[in-house]
Amino acid sequence: MSFPSSIRRSPRRMFSAAFLVVLLLVCVLGAVENLAVSAVPVLERELGISVPEAALLTAMWGVAASLSMPLVGKLGDLFGAKRTLLVAVAVAAAGAIVCSVAASFPLALIGFALLGLGASGTVTAVVLVQELCAEEYRPSATGYVVGAIVLGGVAGTILAGPTVDAFSRFAMYVTPAAVLALCALLAVFLVPNRAPSKPDNSRFDWIGLLAFCTALVALQLALLSSSTTGWASIQVLTGLGVAIVAAVAFVLIERRALRPFIDLAMLARPSMRGSVLVGFLAGFGYGAGFFLLQQLLVLPIGPNSPGFGYSLTQISLTLAPCLIVGIAFGPIGGALVRTLGLRTTVVIALSITTIGLGMLIWWHSEAWQIVLGSVLVIGVGGAMLFTTALSGVQAAVEGAESGIATSIVMTARNLGFIGGAPIVAVFILVGSPASAPAPTELGVQLAFTVAALIALCGFTVVRKLSVNRASAQKTGSVLPEQAPEAGGADEAAAPGPGQGRSSQD
Repeated sequence: MSFPSSIRRSPRRMFSAAFLVVLLLVCVLGAVENLAVSAVPVLERELGISVPEAALLTAMWGVAASLSMPLVGKLGDLFGAKRTLLVAVAVAAAGAIVCSVAASFPLALIGFALLGLGASGTVTAVVLVQELCAEEYRPSATGYVVGAIVLGGVAGTILAGPTVDAFSRFAMYVTPAAVLALCALLAVFLVPNRAPSKPDNSRFDWIGLLAFCTALVALQLALLSSSTTGWASIQVLTGLGVAIVAAVAFVLIERRALRPFIDLAMLARPSMRGSVLVGFLAGFGYGAGFFLLQQLLVLPIGPNSPGFGYSLTQISLTLAPCLIVGIAFGPIGGALVRTLGLRTTVVIALSITTIGLGMLIWWHSEAWQIVLGSVLVIGVGGAMLFTTALSGVQAAVEGAESGIATSIVMTARNLGFIGGAPIVAVFILVGSPASAPAPTELGVQLAFTVAALIALCGFTVVRKLSVNRASAQKTGSVLPEQAPEAGGADEAAAPGPGQGRSSQD
């Protein structure tokens, strides 16, 4: 894989090798992430842990990953994306080794926490590939990263079971850890360093970081609890209340901080807000769609049941095509951003997602309908939305803010994924008796309808997204930050002759 001669600062061959090494690191990190989730039943059996403890393992991984993403993004801006990525890879490899030798639940919990922390390395990987290529090729590079993440996820899901059956849990975890170590060694020599902004630890906004993490953890725990206790439970309401209070405190702290953890002016940009919402919708479509399709496939066949009664193997085979398609449509989404522009690509991705969800409202009684719907919603729409969200960040912020901005979008995607299942789970039980709640045909239709309506909300933010800089330069368009706002709207007027760029967004 290589980029044209517009690549900067070093010979073309070096950057091609560096790009491949970063993609391989991302792919293996994606495999380790899915290995962690897929191996939970193995740990249940070998360590004798209970079902609530198994759920806590999965929750620990998800919370650790989302919690560390903003911090890793900020550290990448301060110390360089390469260094931060290598540290994240080392943490992920350590987590895999801990899980491979864990003989008790607490040790397994520590291993999952380390795996979650290491998974945040994908944030700096996105920033790193942006640094390796010229600006006009960055959307395509981002698409390849998304494809590598999906590819790693597919590999981890497929290989977890056979590796355990043929060898052992030790081999399942140690093998990707060894591959990570090898890739990290290659990255040390092949991936160039970018001079980071000079860190000033004495002025780092640790209080703002604490408030942000408190809000994020409380929100995630509330979303996770809603699937088992309901949205009106004391746990969910308390979590949401804590999240709101912590978020308000975070805003007040950041407004007075000399060196804020997250620049609120950056978050206030319409283009940045649009990218965050697109990232949330990408995660929501994946989480809600995957949950609903899994419920349909696993439900037993019956006179009043819309289910298929499939085994776990049959479910994996049925949903595998959408993951395989997602490998290709990450890069395709990047290519479309480069050729058609960011806004047009988002419209295409949202349209495909909405069409897929709308189709599943009425057609979900045959296996081929499930496969087609999952390919449209998850494989095509989800992968393209994720790519456009990350590409939108690069068009909305400057290089010094790219790490923290990318982490915010990826955190929004995680929140969408976590919240997708609980939101549609409220509707899937509509029409079932209170004494024996179970998904019904009416509930499934209503759940897919709600998911489609939420996807339609994404069209309201398309105009807020930044125009891709490379595309704007080709067409002579004016970038949003280059033009003054008129009447409070997002539209901008073209500068007159001799008028230069007078302000920074």
